Amino acid sequence: MTLKRARFITWLTFFGTAFLLLILKTNWAVAIFLGLMVALWERRRLRGRLSERPDQAAPEAPKKASPAMLAHYRESGLSEDDITLFRSTMATAEKQIDQLQRNMDANAKLHTIDLNQHTLRVAQAIFKELVAHPQRLNLASEFLYKHLPSLVDLSGKYLKISQYEVKNDDTYAVLDQAATVINALSQQLQEDYTELMKGDLKEADDDISVAKDSLSDTEKEALKMSDAMSAVNRSYAKQKEAHHDDK
Repeated sequence: MTLKRARFITWLTFFGTAFLLLILKTNWAVAIFLGLMVALWERRRLRGRLSERPDQAAPEAPKKASPAMLAHYRESGLSEDDITLFRSTMATAEKQIDQLQRNMDANAKLHTIDLNQHTLRVAQAIFKELVAHPQRLNLASEFLYKHLPSLVDLSGKYLKISQYEVKNDDTYAVLDQAATVINALSQQLQEDYTELMKGDLKEADDDISVAKDSLSDTEKEALKMSDAMSAVNRSYAKQKEAHHDDK
């Protein structure tokens, strides 16, 4: 990532957050303030990325594979490097699915979404299908790198904000919007599963395709809601700290 792109993303974050909060009928001064806070946080994060290698994130350490599973991967056409990458990717996905289950089970609204959309059931079905057919991993790139991580992120933030002792109209509005996006992402998982099952097993591709550059409307909303909810979290923490200082 270049410095110019980092600056562009920072400004885009500021205007996007402020605009979203204004849409939610937040006071304009508060919207600008929160937008600035989110932009400054994003700027620090991007600066950290610029000073590190692009592949800085350590892969999730997988459990030791049994000889039978290793034989299964090799029979599926995976090389030793492919097996290492596949197992690391699936270890990360397994951890994310476990966290998603904890999030969805911890809140009545999220649990209702899970019951209606079969969020966890579909995610686990995709995981099981990939383990059975590892050569189809490229067909699940949207699920692995966009939809599943977004669900874990948004549901975690929803859970945290829902536990605030004091909530106002803006807080409830953010929660309602977040629930809508989480529901839409849950529906997207069903499409991911359909896409995975449509794949021709004869066309095995050992290279994992990167996620598409253009985001769908649902994914854009997920990113916006993630930023907005992060801003609410920071604002609430500051208000709580200020209230503590007054005492």
